[in-house]
Amino acid sequence: MELMPQVLLAAVQAAGERYEDETTEQYSTRVLQNGLAIMAMMSPSSWVGKALLDMETTKGVFVGEIVDVEFLDNSKRYQFTFKSTRGSKFSADKLDRIKTDRIDDSYGPLVRKMVKQFKVGDVVRVWKKMEEAGETSDGMRHSSILYMERLR
Repeated sequence: MELMPQVLLAAVQAAGERYEDETTEQYSTRVLQNGLAIMAMMSPSSWVGKALLDMETTKGVFVGEIVDVEFLDNSKRYQFTFKSTRGSKFSADKLDRIKTDRIDDSYGPLVRKMVKQFKVGDVVRVWKKMEEAGETSDGMRHSSILYMERLR
């Protein structure tokens, strides 16, 4: 397995130094638990693994200024409105409106942190993911925010 050295290194780093009264077997067990947890999170069947895979494969990256943040009660999502530095080819007013994931699913804590971290006026780089048509309630493809970083 190609990832094994990186996973082992991460597992050892997460375990930290061996305790004074800890046997080699006890320390190895802590490292193993960390390694298994890391591998489980990397799996495409885990929400962490899926998000990391989405991040790795997304082509939807742009820079824009946040001009509005609104909570959509009916869908339990936030909608960020961006004034893109390149303009929007999808809307007449040149604004991109992109929703977050739902706040009541596994991404909820990440979404709430994002809403607290970013404010109107922030210029950010946005990674967005496209949801497949079969994953949406209306059968249409929608984009959602995967990750944002503040540029200024």
